[in-house]
Amino acid sequence: MHICRSLGETPVADAGRLSTAKPPNRRVDCARIGRLLERAASPVREARDSRARAATRSSEIGTNTPWALPAVLARCVRCTGGVVDSTIRVCCPEVLAPKVRADFCGKRNAFAAKNHFRLRNLMTMLHSTSHLASLLRRAAISAAIASSALLVACDGGSTGTVTVSAPTPAPAVAPTAPTAPTPAAGSAGSAIQPPVVSAAALAAAQTTTPAAAASTPASPAADEAIDAPPPIRLDPEVMDFGIIPPSVTREGIVKLINTSQKELEILTVQPSCKCTTLGDDISGQKIPPGGFIELKAAMKAQSSPGTKKAEIKILVDGYSQVLNVNLRNEVSLPVRITPAYLNVVKGQPLTGRTVIESIDKQPFTVCAVGGKPPHLVGFDPATDAPRNQYLLEWDFERDFEPGKAPRYWIIETDRADCPLIDIFVRHESTMPLPKLKLTDYRHSFGRIEQGVNPEFVVDITEIGAEERIVTAASDSSAAKIELVGTTLEGDTTHVTLRMIPNADTVGITYIPFKLYSSTRQQEIYFWGQIVPKGHTGCLSK
Repeated sequence: MHICRSLGETPVADAGRLSTAKPPNRRVDCARIGRLLERAASPVREARDSRARAATRSSEIGTNTPWALPAVLARCVRCTGGVVDSTIRVCCPEVLAPKVRADFCGKRNAFAAKNHFRLRNLMTMLHSTSHLASLLRRAAISAAIASSALLVACDGGSTGTVTVSAPTPAPAVAPTAPTAPTPAAGSAGSAIQPPVVSAAALAAAQTTTPAAAASTPASPAADEAIDAPPPIRLDPEVMDFGIIPPSVTREGIVKLINTSQKELEILTVQPSCKCTTLGDDISGQKIPPGGFIELKAAMKAQSSPGTKKAEIKILVDGYSQVLNVNLRNEVSLPVRITPAYLNVVKGQPLTGRTVIESIDKQPFTVCAVGGKPPHLVGFDPATDAPRNQYLLEWDFERDFEPGKAPRYWIIETDRADCPLIDIFVRHESTMPLPKLKLTDYRHSFGRIEQGVNPEFVVDITEIGAEERIVTAASDSSAAKIELVGTTLEGDTTHVTLRMIPNADTVGITYIPFKLYSSTRQQEIYFWGQIVPKGHTGCLSK
């Protein structure tokens, strides 16, 4: 998740959600965070030209100046009374100020750009004090080198004010008015105000004596996250689910083996897509040196043939880089097509060859392709026995209507467990035009007998709160499509539909229809083959 996008766009919008945010689950040693910020800012502090320049800059402090970023991050520690949520979103929406965002995300400064990629995973998967400390320190260094840093510390959340290190004894400076407490982030109707630091206080901070600097304890080594993947070996290296049927879920187990000499703690585990789900939650579990724990995961296959890859990201305490567990599967029917599509968009070859083979190596017959006799290289169906593998030669201008093609090119076989195989045709006339966000655009009723009215489900995500699915209407004279009902599961709306074919409809059938919501409509294709009752084997010859 990109830090510039994951935290939102407007500080006001994020601030308005502070009172309803989930309670943070970790406490932070604010004094230690303050020490880290001070260490990050000290090289710049020592390089200040003069007190006058410092006074000028102190009057410019605000969330729209990149060099005020350390102050913003320091206030993150205080704004919830010393408790920090797993993302900066809840605490400090000021980080999103345009100028700060531009600098922090590397659009203006190469150093910030270098650190941005390192911080991205930490920002999204953060759950421990030591990683938060490392994160704040890196962010402070980025902002300091980008333009100049403000020395700030954290007071533990008790007062909500900013404290600045000063020499002992303090120099004779004019007294300044006390800073106003920063309102708590959880207070309803309050907004987080930028910290206020007097010019004299900032000038005093620039002249900190060595004794005063020495009085601030150095942060422990544990505060530094190692910029490398954790020392964990995966067994197996890849969770390969092999060849699986469409829309089927398969489970697997991978061992996380600790190859180091110290105990490792799992902070959090996050799949890369909705197709992957986790078994038992291993967050918080510890792996002893030389030991292992098991991660259970399940991967749901897509509905269309082809290869699918996914990842599970694991964050380990003390390491800034995540461990990636790779998952893969190949979706295929009992008869496999390679490649699983025809790419005939403008500029691509209009002829080619496709391999058709049975996964179990059993012989079968290719009855028809697109309702026509197939062009099989080196095979004569009149004289040759059935094979378990064929080479199909196709020609777009010969096999399809001029200038257009069906979305799926259907191959018919004599296998009872795989009578139809579809090849997706990539062409200007077949690309979907999404109006509603469907989870899948492939919908088939397979092979059915006459008189059967199959039901199927279309899943839609991101439907507005006031939007409803109202009806469905077929654009084909071969069958009707009617709406059965809808159910809501999370952010997904499951729409159940029923197809009612005409009594005389037989053969490969494409049913284009429209699904209507209260504000939009989506064109969808439903396809399959209708055969007479009791028919087996090839229908087309």
